Amino acid sequence: MAERRKKPIPYFDSNVILDYIRKRRNDSVLLLETIKRRKLRSWSSFYMLLELTDKEQENKWIWKRAQKGETLDDILRTRYPRNLTKDELRAVYDEIIEKFMTDFIVSDIIYVNIPSNEDWDEILQLMVESNISIADSIHVIAAINSGCNVFITRDSQLTQIIHGLESKWKIKLPVSDPQNLDKVLSNNMIMPIIPNGHDGSK
Repeated sequence: MAERRKKPIPYFDSNVILDYIRKRRNDSVLLLETIKRRKLRSWSSFYMLLELTDKEQENKWIWKRAQKGETLDDILRTRYPRNLTKDELRAVYDEIIEKFMTDFIVSDIIYVNIPSNEDWDEILQLMVESNISIADSIHVIAAINSGCNVFITRDSQLTQIIHGLESKWKIKLPVSDPQNLDKVLSNNMIMPIIPNGHDGSK
């Protein structure tokens, strides 16, 4: 597939969205607020919602135990089962809905890629051929098959892996840290070369 000029179609890794929910990094918050204000169509994976739920449940469980006076060693030694109550589990999910899903997913700012059977084959193939985790493989394939032309993450190791995919997989997927607003929001991004005939029309 030939390269062509196109407006940016960002893909958001889970760590950037978690920054936004927890308000822990100003660059991620500013980027997502800008995306929302401009109504710039973006993507992530359904797996992102699973990761957010898992991380926020873990955070809730750690704070609950810390408030009871348990030491960090105790908490890390017995992280499972979490034993959150039904109300606590629901509160975590409601917080994700309130802080992220309503403004971005329900409002059609960030679209959610749900892997097809063919996608799972590609996810497995990517794992077999590179040093990449399950989660990262899901995100990379989701970004490619959604037609995204910039991958937003703070994961430096994943950034290196994606850069290494260009020669072997014929993938050109620029990667950006949330700090690089100008690069992320520029209008001269280059579409990735998508393997196996995918056109990002899902």
